[in-house]
Amino acid sequence: MKKVISLLVICIVAILPMTAQVGYESQIKASYNIGVGTYKNRAILAEYVGGYNFNNIIRLGVGVGLGSTDMQYTPAKEGYEDFSAYRESSLFLPVFANFKATLPTDKRIRPYFTTDLGYSIFLPGSDFAHCDKMGFFVKPAIGIQLPMPKGKILFELGYQYQDRSCKHKSNGKTIEIGSYSQVSIGIGYIF
Repeated sequence: MKKVISLLVICIVAILPMTAQVGYESQIKASYNIGVGTYKNRAILAEYVGGYNFNNIIRLGVGVGLGSTDMQYTPAKEGYEDFSAYRESSLFLPVFANFKATLPTDKRIRPYFTTDLGYSIFLPGSDFAHCDKMGFFVKPAIGIQLPMPKGKILFELGYQYQDRSCKHKSNGKTIEIGSYSQVSIGIGYIF
């Protein structure tokens, strides 16, 4: 009988950490996106993700955010150092699905891979920016999460592709602006 009870206790203790990871999870995150490529658009973003952990590895969720970006509308003139590109700040609202896979380790630091796939709604701040349309985006990222007394803190590095289109006139010429890419650095907290 002692062996059965000991075996039962060992099984419960071994299963308890796995089942504690199953269920609903909330996450908040702040990130700074650095533009790369032609447009070099920067953004500051706050996000909330509500997700479901199917086990201690896989989470699926949905998220929403609010960001501020400085969109480039006209390029800098080549050969003129004092003529910089025209930029204008605007808000955007990303709505997305989130997938996260955390590597199963026995360590306190747990690496993970995550991907956001969604649509950004552009909120223009002026008539000039009204031509701008944002749309589909994808953001794969890698990160680490560390346990805290309550919850977990996370650090993340990612790459974001953002669909964008805008046509406007500048100095009598029609300028078409396209999609852009960013490197994203984030810090967050999981409840």
